Amino acid sequence: MMSWMKWILLVAPVVIHAQTSYIVRVPDIQNFLEFAGSEQVEPLVSYPEPSNEVRERFGQYYVLEAAPELIDSYVNAGCLIEVFADHRNRIEPLEDAALTSFQSFYNPADTVLYTYHIPNDPFFCNQWDKKITETQWAWELTTGSKDIVVAILDTGIDTLHEDLRVNLVAGYNFVATSESIQDVYGHGTHVSGIVAAEIDNETGIAGMSQSGIMALKVVDDEGYYLDSDLIDGIIYAAEYGADIISMSLVGDEHEPIPLIQDAVTYAWDKGLFLVAIAGNGGRNGSVYPGAYERVMSVGSTKPNDTRASDSNYGDGVDIYAPGYYIYSTMPNDKYRYRSGTSMAGPQVAGLAALIWSCSPDYTNLDVWSRIVESADTIQIDMGEALRMNSRKTLGIISEVEERVCEIQTFSARINKGVITLRYRAPGKIPFIFTVFDATGRKLASKKGMTEEEGVINLNQPNLSEGVYFFRFQAGFSVSTGKYVFIHGR
Repeated sequence: MMSWMKWILLVAPVVIHAQTSYIVRVPDIQNFLEFAGSEQVEPLVSYPEPSNEVRERFGQYYVLEAAPELIDSYVNAGCLIEVFADHRNRIEPLEDAALTSFQSFYNPADTVLYTYHIPNDPFFCNQWDKKITETQWAWELTTGSKDIVVAILDTGIDTLHEDLRVNLVAGYNFVATSESIQDVYGHGTHVSGIVAAEIDNETGIAGMSQSGIMALKVVDDEGYYLDSDLIDGIIYAAEYGADIISMSLVGDEHEPIPLIQDAVTYAWDKGLFLVAIAGNGGRNGSVYPGAYERVMSVGSTKPNDTRASDSNYGDGVDIYAPGYYIYSTMPNDKYRYRSGTSMAGPQVAGLAALIWSCSPDYTNLDVWSRIVESADTIQIDMGEALRMNSRKTLGIISEVEERVCEIQTFSARINKGVITLRYRAPGKIPFIFTVFDATGRKLASKKGMTEEEGVINLNQPNLSEGVYFFRFQAGFSVSTGKYVFIHGR
């Protein structure tokens, strides 16, 4: 018995150090590896061939897997300068919602002297969000451009979805446990449909803008993401041609993390417009990453233009958008209702894409200002709030009126059944030319791209004598006037 007990006492206990993930700044990686041995360390910027600017700004940052008790020794030895916890964050779970029509909640009246675009997508009737934001009127001017790219930092995307594949551009997978950008969880596919589901393809729904979708998979198949992958994704979007970043993500931090703010600032300085969500805690203040500077934080509203009860509000919430029971795409060519600020954020991202398709010379600050200044003021339980309005953001007015504009129209006349308008414009921008009769009924219209000096002709061989009004919108500028038509003149 004694020899057996002696054997037990002589066996040294095995100490297992729990590994924790950190984002660290390493001034000399070789020195660190010599000191730390085989500790698991990888560059923070993980995608191939980052630019020299990115290497200079972020090249000293690494993701380190190490036991917490070892970190102080690395810092004391001068191997590490900065240390941040690499938080593992949980995005909101997805739950099935009942298939309910919201037509009874909101039935927009016809706008005087203007008509709106009705997509042929069969499930558009379920998209109350596009009606209350008057996006149908915006679509009369433009449905967007694939030259504008929205990077969606999320769970990936269903790359084969019937309503999404036409607008996909090359994406990237940052998640170590996944092999591709393919969406298993479903969240990223739903968000992507809100931004850019194909319009007028007689299939599914209509997205806000026919922009390019860059799926950046930073969230794993269980719905978790690391701060390091978020940072990597933001930098990648800025490097690889995105114009807008949409982040329907909720961070774990309660104070700003300087390195995430640095990545956001880098993207903003590159000209990108960044959107994130206010969060679903039903409390005052936006969550991160929406709370970072230069990120537009979006709260959620219902079909009756009230705040969704679970939407955060107040400090740091810049604007509201529809987010309650939003019908959108899901994997395997399916469609579902989902609720949350995760559904509100991409509405604003899509609106930013529409703005840039009309005015490509706008800066990201111009886009920000345009969205806020043109928003509707609504009454919510916490007072007044701003809710996005696509029609007003694109400068579409609801009645014929004169105003100062960048375009010039001249030589407007009707001759032998042809309505003619000559104009000057700053360059190639989308236009819509519409003619109304004296009662305000739309008679004819034409869309296209302007020239610096151009002519528009509308054939109306059976035109009656009388007074007619025209409205010529190019980008955000509008010119209006009237024709007096008398046979023989």
